Amino acid sequence: MSSIASSPAPWLTDTVRWWCYRLTKTFERFQRAVQYATGHLSTDNAQHIMLDCCYDAGWHPLLILDVQETFTEAREIFTDHPALPHLIAAACSRVASKWEGNGDDSHEARRWAIEIAEDYAAHTNIKLVRWTDVLPPSNRRLERLSPPGMRSPPVHPPTPRTPGNG
Repeated sequence: MSSIASSPAPWLTDTVRWWCYRLTKTFERFQRAVQYATGHLSTDNAQHIMLDCCYDAGWHPLLILDVQETFTEAREIFTDHPALPHLIAAACSRVASKWEGNGDDSHEARRWAIEIAEDYAAHTNIKLVRWTDVLPPSNRRLERLSPPGMRSPPVHPPTPRTPGNG
């Protein structure tokens, strides 16, 4: 009687799984290549291609400038404008090509991208309005912390305590 350890079944199933995995990954890369060639590449697939190519190209970035993080930071500074996401994306692209940071100053890179987006807006006659220009000084901090579309609660001065009420 032969034991299960001497049978080729475990080796065969591992080999089949490995080949299925490799074929799936190859097909996914081929799909991304076709999407890239036809100009229908999504943001997620573009990031996959970039990450797949980093090692082969010898890129080892110490700083990743994320458009979404920069856009979130810009929304804390500027009121909503339909052109803001495109301006931030273009500014992040410019900063990424010019930035020579040491890896621990991503906030400075985002700040620079926001400044460039503001310059782009000025050159294309787009008026970006800062929150500091819209809100009164007492509500600025509360309005920034509340989610978009939500109103901040009114700020009331604290009531003075008297010896009899606690």
